[in-house]
Amino acid sequence: MYAVSISLGACSAFVGVTYQTGTGPSASVSVVANAAGRRRTPTVAALAGEWLFGDNALQVYPRNPHRVVPYVFLYAAAAAALRGASHPPDAEMENAARLLLRSVEGASRVKFLAHCPVQEEHEEALASGEGPRLGFYFEKENGEDVIKEFVSAEDLFVDFLSYIKEHVIDGACGLASAGGDRSRSIFLTLTVPRGAFPAAASAASSPDRECSLMWLRKAVRASTLGGVCGPVSILFNDESSLFAVEGALTSTSPQANFLVVDWGAHGLALDHLRTAGGLRVRRGDHDKEEEGEGGAHFSSSITPGLALPQCCAGDWIDAAMADCVAAQFILKNSRMFPIQLTVARKGVLTRRLANFLDVQCDQQSAATILAECIPARSLNRLRLAIEERKVVLSTNPTAHSSSVEVEAFYEGVDLQDNQTLSRNKFESAIGSINSLAGVFNGILHEFTERFAKQLKNYPINYVLLTGGMHNIPAVVQMVQKAIRHPTSPSVSAYFDLPALRFLDNSVLGNGIGADELAAVGACFNSSQIALLDLQKVDVRRKLSKRNKRKKKSKGLGTIALQESEESLSRIWSSLSLEDGGEAEDDDDNHEHTHVRVLKHNVYAFVGENAALRFSSLTLQGKETVELGTSELSCLFPYGTPLPSRVIIGHEASEESLILYLFSDLSEELNSGDEHFTSIRVRPVYLKGVVIPPLDGSISIILTLRCTQDGEGEERVSLVVATTRKGVDDRSTLFTPHNTNECAVILLY
Repeated sequence: MYAVSISLGACSAFVGVTYQTGTGPSASVSVVANAAGRRRTPTVAALAGEWLFGDNALQVYPRNPHRVVPYVFLYAAAAAALRGASHPPDAEMENAARLLLRSVEGASRVKFLAHCPVQEEHEEALASGEGPRLGFYFEKENGEDVIKEFVSAEDLFVDFLSYIKEHVIDGACGLASAGGDRSRSIFLTLTVPRGAFPAAASAASSPDRECSLMWLRKAVRASTLGGVCGPVSILFNDESSLFAVEGALTSTSPQANFLVVDWGAHGLALDHLRTAGGLRVRRGDHDKEEEGEGGAHFSSSITPGLALPQCCAGDWIDAAMADCVAAQFILKNSRMFPIQLTVARKGVLTRRLANFLDVQCDQQSAATILAECIPARSLNRLRLAIEERKVVLSTNPTAHSSSVEVEAFYEGVDLQDNQTLSRNKFESAIGSINSLAGVFNGILHEFTERFAKQLKNYPINYVLLTGGMHNIPAVVQMVQKAIRHPTSPSVSAYFDLPALRFLDNSVLGNGIGADELAAVGACFNSSQIALLDLQKVDVRRKLSKRNKRKKKSKGLGTIALQESEESLSRIWSSLSLEDGGEAEDDDDNHEHTHVRVLKHNVYAFVGENAALRFSSLTLQGKETVELGTSELSCLFPYGTPLPSRVIIGHEASEESLILYLFSDLSEELNSGDEHFTSIRVRPVYLKGVVIPPLDGSISIILTLRCTQDGEGEERVSLVVATTRKGVDDRSTLFTPHNTNECAVILLY
């Protein structure tokens, strides 16, 4: 069984998968790619004849922008919050939900010049007695007629989750070939921005938080994910990012106070979290008098009374960069705009170029001029291209500028610009007091003022930087400078500056981006729950054996196992919640919730003279052989959750490689026992698996799967395949198109 996470951000989603259970180094998390080969999947939908999502939906945008729905997840969150605030009526929660909706609509206008607007449905909703739903109207062909249909924001999000499952998770976990015989195949954790759930963000107790997040759990069950996942956990991005870095740190303070700076496409969020003894301390009712209800959580996108909430978002930077490139094109080709481009308008565009990311610049006037001069389709294409150029400029230290090219931008003239987006201009604009630096200083000052009592009692000694904006080195440097040398003296009083430490995605050191930290931490959470389920199944198995042997009396061992089972069940119930309060101990449901595990260790022979030694074994017809432990490398230890995968790198050679695989004879043998110098094993494939020679380095992929034979009995098989991809390419999707299957071995 795989541990899987889905990080749902404002404009993109990431999927993390681990093939082992545990935390830290023992749980290697991969952020996997989608069918297009990208790890980032945009949360965008296109309501065309066939509904499209992700990169496919963005391709529809330049020609049919009014069919495109941006921020699918945030619109669904706002719709669910409004629906929850009306049953029962809650004026305060309704105001918070409408503030979130206005924030998402404002971000949509900034990022996308035109898009499918969110509207309320009345007739059908009023007939059902549920009240109007938020959603989107779209046109659909019905024969020769064109009819107008409605889809709710929440239903559209359910389809997006199904898309994620079919185009990302299926390929990474092999679910597409698993068939319908297994209703549960993964442990899933969702991680979401705290600002998308105003009610849960300020909830002081776990029941209140779970109630606010219940619609998200139901959305997973309604999608195709519901048929393959067991318990669904939900974390906030600040919590999951903290899990990610704490799993990689060798040591932390016994009591640590974290400031999580989550800066992404939709806005900036600051969260004050505490850990004690390596555990997250959640504020509850006992903390209300001391710290204030809800804790210290602050989001620029949903905080009332905050000036310029959109001017610190990553999407706002993309839009500003696109406007500057378009303005440069108009000024350079001014003869093509003799009527639209007056002297006064030239001055507006020139000031826009000079004040690159200045939040006080007259951006609206410049945007109006651009819309009158350049066709909307060309501007849409430019905005889609500008985000990739920003990534190149911010992540490539050798790039002095980023070239932007758009074919047939205006009247058949191509846009080619390699001067407007220069590194010096970009970094100086970020550090300007009227740009991002000023906005961040203002938000940090307001955060410390609002939560002065909490911060005074628990001064911050760790700052965690997460979110896509922190992929830009200039932004990271600006944030560190603003915290170490704040413009307001009162801010420095809430930081333990001598011991202050900054943490970011570099702590993991395996190519994980700042916007992928939340997915990694959430995958650690899924891995912990999977490991807990594995331990619980193992204890029950041992307890069942003891009960069969000793039906009348209970020894100390039996009592200890019963206590362990009760303890594990209590921990399980606190970490995972089944829908509708179902008892997970029910005998009818237990077969669907437990993990299938490997009953034997599986080894690869790494000694010398393999062909000579095992050819005689074949001739003699022996079923077992005794080998030294130094000659065996354990690929899959006993208790490995199924399915599982191991990838081995192999350099190119002119001769074929023969891989000899063995399994031990006792399912109770622990692969970690080091006092054995030899072990009796049996070959799982007597002749050895032949790996044909290939040009260049290859990877040998060994995959364990649990299948069913014709009589419905469970069997474990080992699939051996090769691919030309390197072993370090963690985001590769292994499909029949890029792999070569060598053998399928039935283990037992």
